[in-house]
Amino acid sequence: LFPRGIPMGWRGVDFEVRRVPIGPATTISFAVRWHGTRPAVLWELDGEPVALRSPASPGWTSTATAGDALFAEHEHARV
Repeated sequence: LFPRGIPMGWRGVDFEVRRVPIGPATTISFAVRWHGTRPAVLWELDGEPVALRSPASPGWTSTATAGDALFAEHEHARV
């Protein structure tokens, strides 16, 4: 998720993404909700399980097909 980080213009803004292909037989839908300067990510995979990681929150990883996580703080997030 967010291989280049969360874009500056999106920080502090809630958004949703639906059915993005992330493998030959897998799609992901996710939403971001902000808690101050920290993004909470809620996701759901459809298809074959994959490991999720994000440079937007170093060290975070998940193999769950659905879940939520509170990512690391992002400077300059609008609150």
